[in-house]
Amino acid sequence: MEYVCYVPDQTECTVLLYQQNPELYRGNIACDICQEKSWFVKGFTTEKYYRAPCFAAHHIDGCGNKITLIPDDDGVASAGALSAINIDLDKQRKQTIDVAVPQSKSKKESKWGVTRKYSSVGDYPENKSLRQILTSLGRDPDFPSSDKLVRMVADGGRVVLEGPLADHIVSQSNISVAPLGEPKIFWGRINNVNRQNGVLWLNCGNYKHEPSILIDDDELEDQLIEDFRLKDVDELQGADFIVVGVAFQASNGKPYIKFGFTKYVAFRKYRLE
Repeated sequence: MEYVCYVPDQTECTVLLYQQNPELYRGNIACDICQEKSWFVKGFTTEKYYRAPCFAAHHIDGCGNKITLIPDDDGVASAGALSAINIDLDKQRKQTIDVAVPQSKSKKESKWGVTRKYSSVGDYPENKSLRQILTSLGRDPDFPSSDKLVRMVADGGRVVLEGPLADHIVSQSNISVAPLGEPKIFWGRINNVNRQNGVLWLNCGNYKHEPSILIDDDELEDQLIEDFRLKDVDELQGADFIVVGVAFQASNGKPYIKFGFTKYVAFRKYRLE
């Protein structure tokens, strides 16, 4: 899309206007036909290809502005019809055969417990069980059923949460009423990303009042970029997310989520066709 609707006053926002004042428009734009939230996509140039900057959105079926967004499903299967889901966040892959000299493992304490640093990115892959739950949430409006149970463990068996999955799942629309400081499984869609006062915000909409994921640790941000093979954090715009974290509330009432390590989060990213 070459232009979108600026929601607060229903005026037109072009690519040029957005580039001139991204702080004004970020999180406040939508498709002018279907009214789905939109985000800005940077342009790029290669030897053989030029893509102009534009806007994207998860348009509803039949929208005249609809473009094709390709999800990075990678063949991820549904969580299936099993009555119980076991998620072991402390699992790790074996090191690759070409690691000649393994680095020593170090430990650090945090409110999330003890975690280990490994010498290979593959040691902390995207957690497939979390990704399976995210895929099921996106495909089935009735998921999870009332009898679906979950047991999530980390740090060598420490139970993070346990019980009916429906009691622990919190959708984007309910983050504002989630219990504060209590581990939950949050899911939704990232609309845009921005940086304020040196910290990274993954926003569901307008970052001033709509829910966000806060990443205020440089090491965690670096791990996120490395583990999810991001060339730019903007690649998370439009992505579905699922994260095991806790909810907080800013002084102005804005809800936000914090999580401890990249093993607690998974994404379903999209790219333009």
